[in-house]
Amino acid sequence: MTQASFFETSSEQSIVKSSIVEKYFWAWAKIMLSENPGKKIAYIDLFSGPGIYKDGIISTPIRVLQKIIKDKDMRDAVATVFNDRDTQNVTSLKQYISQLPGIDSLRYQPQVLSYEVGSQIAELLSGIDLVPTLLFIDPWGYKGLTLRLIGGVLKNWGCDCIFFFNYNRILPGLSHPNPLIQEHMDALFGHEQAESLRSRLGIMEPAAKEAEVIEELTKSLVEIGGEYVLPFCFNLLLQTVGRPTADSSRKTPGWQNLGPDATSQWGFTYAFLVGYMTGILRLHFEIRLIATLARARTAGRATRNSKTPAISDMSIHRSIR
Repeated sequence: MTQASFFETSSEQSIVKSSIVEKYFWAWAKIMLSENPGKKIAYIDLFSGPGIYKDGIISTPIRVLQKIIKDKDMRDAVATVFNDRDTQNVTSLKQYISQLPGIDSLRYQPQVLSYEVGSQIAELLSGIDLVPTLLFIDPWGYKGLTLRLIGGVLKNWGCDCIFFFNYNRILPGLSHPNPLIQEHMDALFGHEQAESLRSRLGIMEPAAKEAEVIEELTKSLVEIGGEYVLPFCFNLLLQTVGRPTADSSRKTPGWQNLGPDATSQWGFTYAFLVGYMTGILRLHFEIRLIATLARARTAGRATRNSKTPAISDMSIHRSIR
């Protein structure tokens, strides 16, 4: 599947992803605005896509904007930035945004950009002071997803990051002999962590590899300044919230739900929500995520052969500085 064909039709996974981001954005923004009434906050989506799938289902950028338009406080305070390197996606997204009812009521009109996500954007974010910002990163593969990019946002108060990656692409990337791919892995995990993983993964069982990769990534996220972590998983997606820790209790039977029997055309997809506010939002987010999954199944969006999502290991951990 190519990046272009990804947006041909929506899937259960893409719908659940959008629901997770939409609901988390709403709760995060409400808390930010209550802490700083009348102050500007921001939402940034670096891999936004065209806005609407070709089957007519709206994707994350439009869903987030609809939430903002419906709330007076958000209309006056939230600045949005959408980016996609594909100029056709940018043109499509601009068109759909312009057609949204109430879009002119926003104090800050959406910015839609077309840049390659790489070191320049990471350097830009690292070098400026940000208003409270929710950064969403959902790349095709792993190019552009780096610790420096995430850390460039997390350095400021009230800033959180949501990112997704495909484990089935990360694992072979870690053992790939191509220096360019190794460089991408080093940028995602940190050089020392990536080297440590490479030295250990070859002798591990598949389930142990999976847990070890996530463990090392959470350690790296701790080092760049996250605050809380709330891991739970189901057979299409693992959701991790806040500041990661190296707590081995995350290696629970829940990991088995993402083993060889899991059914997904995308492979094993993982999500991380990283930042201070994620700890405050823990209970609210757990409840709403479970409700989202229930609605998705009721609506018949689950693939024919997929198992019922199993959620486990819902304890929260806070790292000690």
